[in-house]
Amino acid sequence: MRLFFIQPLLIFMLILLSACKPADPITKLPSISPAKKEIVFVTHNGPTTYYLNNDSQPAGIEYDLAQLFVKEYYPGYEIRFTLVNSISDVIPSLLKNKAHIAAANLTVTHLREHLVLFSTPYQETQQQLIFNNEVNKKPKKLTDIKDKKIAVPEGTSYAERLAELQKKQPSLHWHAEKHTNTESLLEEVADGVLDFTVADNYIAALMQNYHPNLDVALPIGPADKIAWAMSKNADPVLVKNVNTFFRKIKKNGSLRNLLDRYYGHNERLNTMDITTFLKRSNTCCLIYSCSNRRRM
Repeated sequence: MRLFFIQPLLIFMLILLSACKPADPITKLPSISPAKKEIVFVTHNGPTTYYLNNDSQPAGIEYDLAQLFVKEYYPGYEIRFTLVNSISDVIPSLLKNKAHIAAANLTVTHLREHLVLFSTPYQETQQQLIFNNEVNKKPKKLTDIKDKKIAVPEGTSYAERLAELQKKQPSLHWHAEKHTNTESLLEEVADGVLDFTVADNYIAALMQNYHPNLDVALPIGPADKIAWAMSKNADPVLVKNVNTFFRKIKKNGSLRNLLDRYYGHNERLNTMDITTFLKRSNTCCLIYSCSNRRRM
């Protein structure tokens, strides 16, 4: 049997580690200094992370969570978001010490746990195989799609899951796309350009509001956990504060209210917000590192 059938997960891990190898010298981890009073978050542009709404105001569940956290545990500090091109650039930026916290809809995976320290998870999700019900028939199992065009964003938990599944089903093939995101690939499926992609259940449900021809074929593997990530050299006080924060907002209902606001009902995002994000995503698909400062 060929090597790429035997060890797809190993190859994926090597690619991930290669992507995380900094091209620039590693800077010192930014300290949380009372003098500077700044907490830096790294994220990527997306309707489930951080985006500008129809009024050109910052929004997204990660944005709201970051605001709540800094206001509660670092009052008077400034919050700064560093936006990277895609989710595959989030952990490398964290490893280069460009931020204190990665708040980017990150799934906790075995490979990522070797690289970063995850917080207490704050959300559960299920990866789903998504197709266009106007173009393709609903497959009953993965072997039914072996001749179809499948793509996922490079460096994602979706690619990691597919690599794991390929060990058991060598006929499964897909393409990892660079410089894209889940929402853009869902649009390609909706437009008939792509046969299948993989998305978390709440992302798929959100995009179905805009593209009703998107449909769920079947779940891909077990449920996953979503969490913030920090450097393994992070300030222990910061780590403690982050974990305490998530335990607190779970207990007092703040997290439930946020999740309900974004995902808990049929109008998860205002249609104009989704339209605005997709237009900006299509016209500016490469969002290189930038920052948005907002005084808390």
